Amino acid sequence: MIYMILAIDKNKLIGNSQGRHGLPWNYPEDLKFFNLKTKNKICVMGRNTYEQMGMSLKNRETIILSNDPNYKVKNIKVISKIDKILDIAKNSDIYICGGVMVFESFKQYIDQIYVTRINETHSGDVYYNSFNLDSFNLISEYSGENKLLIFQTWERNED
Repeated sequence: MIYMILAIDKNKLIGNSQGRHGLPWNYPEDLKFFNLKTKNKICVMGRNTYEQMGMSLKNRETIILSNDPNYKVKNIKVISKIDKILDIAKNSDIYICGGVMVFESFKQYIDQIYVTRINETHSGDVYYNSFNLDSFNLISEYSGENKLLIFQTWERNED
């Protein structure tokens, strides 16, 4: 299966290139959720997302999607073709972790979306304005201990 995982605030903000690890917020509960879902899984992200994080993800296989065929990172797969990643997804679950261009590139293939809704606004510079769930059904939702966080799981409509 192909999963998408993201946190998004009320203004559809998802990132901050000046923030710690590219995040415009610090919610330990959301990071714990991300870690729980993606641990020992394959995580796909764009080059900018990877560089803003500034590190590889522990206990995960990271794949960087990059248009630059010369881009290399030690001990991490760099793939330039979406089809190659889709081939990997035939045998393994993969998690699409951002940024916006990568989310958009895979949106027609996503089976399930994990979204953390942040019920406040933050400062940043990466917005996912075209994010919508029109082709998905909400299958679970719960409030976090931090009442600003709502954790949702969406599944693609069958039709």
